[in-house]
Amino acid sequence: MGEMKEKILKVVRNNSMSTAAGLDKAETWIQDKEKLTLSFNSPFASTLVEKESQSIEKIIREELGWKIKFYTAVKRAESEKSETVEEQVELVRSVFRGTIIKGE
Repeated sequence: MGEMKEKILKVVRNNSMSTAAGLDKAETWIQDKEKLTLSFNSPFASTLVEKESQSIEKIIREELGWKIKFYTAVKRAESEKSETVEEQVELVRSVFRGTIIKGE
């Protein structure tokens, strides 16, 4: 699965950095024939990938010649109540390769 993940991330990154950053946040990648299920700890990343799933599938089909259907799921710990703002900030920071500057 690791080689497949790297190939997918590479072609998606060439087309959309934000979508690739969301894909990279997936905790698990489970392939069953033409079905690929990604599990996330973050609803933010899961929603991003889910919204872009058709374009991801198209990129993979055109660039790699693979016909894959994406599915997403969110894994949540019982103690976790909601996604923190820090997780969202970290995703944006990683997409833009930026630095967080705190004001006074």
